[in-house]
Amino acid sequence: MRRRNLTSLASLFSLASLVSLAPAVGQEAPFEGSQPPIANQSTVRTWVDISGKFAIEASFVEWSGEEVRLLKPNGKRVTIDYDQLSELDREFIDSTYFVAQIETDLAMNSITSREPVTAQSTREPLVLPSATSVAPEGDALQQKEPLPSEASWPTLTSLAIDPPTSLVSIPTCVVSIDNADGWASCSRPLLIESETTPKVAISVTRGVAFPSGGSHNQIMFIDPATSELRTVWEGEKRVTLLDHHQASGLSLVLNDHNSVGEGGLLELLKLDHESLSADTKAAANPLRSFVRRALPANGKTRSPSKVTWARMLDSEHIVAVIDASLGCWNLVSGECLYVVGKLDPRIEPVLSPGRRYVAVPNSGAMLLYSAENGQPLGRIELDRNLTPNIAFSPSGEFIGIVSGKQLRVHDLAQGKVVTEFSNVRTLGTSSPVWINDDLILSSNGIVLSRSRKTAVWHYDIVGDTISRVADRVALLKKYQGAELAILELPHPAADATIASIKTTLIQGSSPAKSKWKDGSWIE
Repeated sequence: MRRRNLTSLASLFSLASLVSLAPAVGQEAPFEGSQPPIANQSTVRTWVDISGKFAIEASFVEWSGEEVRLLKPNGKRVTIDYDQLSELDREFIDSTYFVAQIETDLAMNSITSREPVTAQSTREPLVLPSATSVAPEGDALQQKEPLPSEASWPTLTSLAIDPPTSLVSIPTCVVSIDNADGWASCSRPLLIESETTPKVAISVTRGVAFPSGGSHNQIMFIDPATSELRTVWEGEKRVTLLDHHQASGLSLVLNDHNSVGEGGLLELLKLDHESLSADTKAAANPLRSFVRRALPANGKTRSPSKVTWARMLDSEHIVAVIDASLGCWNLVSGECLYVVGKLDPRIEPVLSPGRRYVAVPNSGAMLLYSAENGQPLGRIELDRNLTPNIAFSPSGEFIGIVSGKQLRVHDLAQGKVVTEFSNVRTLGTSSPVWINDDLILSSNGIVLSRSRKTAVWHYDIVGDTISRVADRVALLKKYQGAELAILELPHPAADATIASIKTTLIQGSSPAKSKWKDGSWIE
């Protein structure tokens, strides 16, 4: 909750008696966690409140991110809520703080001494032992007792980098998705490699059944090269795309779940563009399952079991969170390889690019497990009572950890945090997305630089969903006309500005903001 002063802004501007209560300069402690001093803080200027009725002559002292401290010419200090200042004054603080922040970062934070290794992978794909038996079609996944919990987690030390097994580049494109309105849920876009050109697949699932009935649940293919969108399946049963395994060409879906994601069947499908007929309606294309498994029984409640997250490890095995328990199953045999215990149902784990590590956000920490056997690999301690949002970099070298206003970057090979800094504002409430091995895009649109240790750009994407597809960033908008944009970030204007920060300072400017509108970025 934002702190509020006991006195109103009008009183601070108009009543000298209240101002005189502030201690003299040098007697007042700085804000806890306050921002660096501003370069031109000695400049006296006129400050106006948001109503435009009250003004005060003062110079800027510091900003906590929530409150602003000003110094009057007579040496008295005034503290005012940032949100109560006029837009012009807020822009002044934003711009002057950004310049000072870059100056501080360039002076105090060394640019990383090690460039990322080449993203090209030479590591073999993870393959677990194949099933020795095949469970009957539709049988439920087996259950297993959780592994013993670690009484004391080891600190995460050096680990082998887990790069992706293949690298694909796709064109940028923008497509409208007519069925993805506020009543629908959309899967994250998935890259589907094929013998011709790569495609992007997405499922749209209706949360409400319409009285008229009909087919409102769809799986769509997008051709980035032509911006063509094609519905390859539609039906009355809700189907959610969960993951795709490039080496086997199989996709993992949750089929026939209810409106809140409970129940259903986990299925492996051959979902490739060539095998689905282009000459028939999408409803005539059945979902051809290679494997179909019911969820394990929920023994504690009468509610159906619920899958909140699932990823493929190879052509048979998945790692998933089912009823808040993280485990690994062979979908062919139905066997449970391990369960590591209960998780906070609000969090989602993250799988490394090579599918060997599972990173799990936890209150005050990040936990890293082996995806192969569920063994704990290490723990990174974070701020107490904060559950982080995490993401692996494209090369698998780094883990970006965002909690509140803070970013930490852990280098797997070095086994330590190599970047750590606090931003002015919160860095979003969902997982960030790495643009490349240097730039991280927070869920609320702030672009952070690992090497420069500062915010370098701001994309206005409030209300949108971001994810990474191949070498691009996917932006899904579901208001004022749903669309999926597969973008190259940073865009040219931002790229030029960010590149200049390596050697020069952008005097008098704030982190520039861009907004996506009508198929392009508006500065």
